[in-house]
Amino acid sequence: MRFSDTDCTARIFFPRYVEWVDEAVSEYLASNGILFDERGGMTVNGTKVDWTIVTGEYWCRMLRPLKMNDQLLIRVWVERIGNSSMTFGGEVLKEGEVAATARLTYVCVSPSDLRPVPLPEVLRKVLTAILREGEQRGQVLSQGFGEEARG
Repeated sequence: MRFSDTDCTARIFFPRYVEWVDEAVSEYLASNGILFDERGGMTVNGTKVDWTIVTGEYWCRMLRPLKMNDQLLIRVWVERIGNSSMTFGGEVLKEGEVAATARLTYVCVSPSDLRPVPLPEVLRKVLTAILREGEQRGQVLSQGFGEEARG
């Protein structure tokens, strides 16, 4: 974490929690070959596709304050796979204790008109694989970070 991540009370500024969970979801998708391109479109295993994902809704509850230089672990899991959307749950942990919980829903859209489109099979397959692995809530899809991990 950086000084710029803090508010006037020296605590982590509240939007950062959601940003961290969003980054963890992006990292997980990237580890499965699903990446944003330079214009916000998507590529799957290096091939441009005719869909992208946008944030539809986010929610976060802070349970304990965090401060600069805290070492964190970010966990995310799939909560729901819909027709054109997917919802991830997430936790921000400090020293094994949950400091915040979050939920982010992403909508799959056409890049040309930003209207919802059905989840592509390749994306549905990646999400379903997570669900099949069992204990979604306890599964670490993305490791957290502290100052030395983020650089």
